Amino acid sequence: PKTANAESNMLALTCLAFPLAFLQPPHPSQWGVQRWELPTLRERIHKGSVAKVGIHSSQLAVEVLDVNGIQRRVDIFPEATPVLIQDMREAHVGFTVIQDREPTGLEVFLYSFTVTMLIIWVIGALGLMEDLVWGLAIAGMSLYSAIAELNSMIDEGLIWLEAAITDGQMRLRSLRLFLLEALALSGPQAAHDQMIPVPIEVEDRLDN
Repeated sequence: PKTANAESNMLALTCLAFPLAFLQPPHPSQWGVQRWELPTLRERIHKGSVAKVGIHSSQLAVEVLDVNGIQRRVDIFPEATPVLIQDMREAHVGFTVIQDREPTGLEVFLYSFTVTMLIIWVIGALGLMEDLVWGLAIAGMSLYSAIAELNSMIDEGLIWLEAAITDGQMRLRSLRLFLLEALALSGPQAAHDQMIPVPIEVEDRLDN
């Protein structure tokens, strides 16, 4: 039992250490340094307190080096990047773009897998695994029922739409036949009416 507990604790420490490896601790130069926000950064740029700025390619943060040699990390948002660039150009502050390292697919998979296993281990350690299984089963059945009901509604809608299209086609066909019959009946009668001779009485008068 002691060996099993030791192995379990080692596995837990490993699962905890792997996600923490992706976290970036603050730079030692930032310990005890006043944190800057975006308005403060713009104010310092206009006052000439900023020596150089590095903009991350994600446009979510900038690395700021002030005139005292202190480095700070300021969180921003993409819409603020053009405003900062304009401020730095007006204040003649040099800036550069820092290419952020994108995690590989394997790293993302390992991170997600480790976090999932850690959550499962914590749930099992708390004795809630059975409750989790029952909850997932109930949620799955509810989702299945909702999908089945939605599928039934879609089938009924398709049947109604097909019936409406068929009825419309029949009405159109009936109207077309009616128009053709009307034209067929009116055509010869009109021609006959045009060919009926009209007698004209002419009185011949002889001039004596």
